[in-house]
Amino acid sequence: MGKWYNKIFIGNPNKEDFTSKDLPKTRVEQFFDVVKLRFSGMVTGNLLYALFALPLVLWGLYYWFAVVQLEKEIALDQLFGEGSTVLSFLSLCVPLYVITGPAKAGLYYCIRNWIWNERAAVSEHFWKEFKRSWKQALVLNFISAGLLYSGLWWMLFCYLNASQFPILKFIAIFVGFILVLYFMSSIYHFPQLVTYKLKVSQILKNSLIYLAVQFPRTLIACIIYVALIALCVVLSQVLLVVALTLGVSFVFLAQMILSDFLFDKYVNKPEERRKGMAPLE
Repeated sequence: MGKWYNKIFIGNPNKEDFTSKDLPKTRVEQFFDVVKLRFSGMVTGNLLYALFALPLVLWGLYYWFAVVQLEKEIALDQLFGEGSTVLSFLSLCVPLYVITGPAKAGLYYCIRNWIWNERAAVSEHFWKEFKRSWKQALVLNFISAGLLYSGLWWMLFCYLNASQFPILKFIAIFVGFILVLYFMSSIYHFPQLVTYKLKVSQILKNSLIYLAVQFPRTLIACIIYVALIALCVVLSQVLLVVALTLGVSFVFLAQMILSDFLFDKYVNKPEERRKGMAPLE
């Protein structure tokens, strides 16, 4: 019993003390270290965020099943034809997505602290950042949702009228290209929001700069996200549950670590770099 007591409550006396050199040495190690040590917190934060995203998820599932049960020709017309209901569907998605902004800021803030090896309790710090950043978070989500809605409106308009005006095909491609670039840059929005005191205009400008200077890394990250979304669609019945319980936290963690790399490279002072990581020798 004495050995058991010493092992459980006192620890192994032969084991060396944990020092800063034992912290993760690379960003990949940091990712898995946070997952290993903060797994329960990531699940809790993800579930809390999912409560705010639930109306959007339910509305999306309702529309999806409403279209799937139709005949093929009617379903295609509902999606891409003159009788398309996509824009009506997206018009309600805009406010449902906007209200997830403050919860997204709260989850990002907790993840940022975990990456930095600092204390963050979901029950406390999630709501702390929720209250601090709710206005800017709503604006950022509104801009993203509004651009997506207006961009898809233009693309659908161009698609339906391309037979009469061939130039509309090129306009639709250009609009789609702009949307892709914007949403690639948007992965840096909330990491900046929870790390620095910036205006929304500064966050948008900086995100485009980060996209320009680190386009290959951003492109790879976005390809991985699209692949994960496609996988969730193919295996929707199984992976939807996983995404709602943990998937969003994994994505936010990857985005935050990538953003921290850019912040260290272009913004942070030398003494503020590599937070939560082992110092360079």
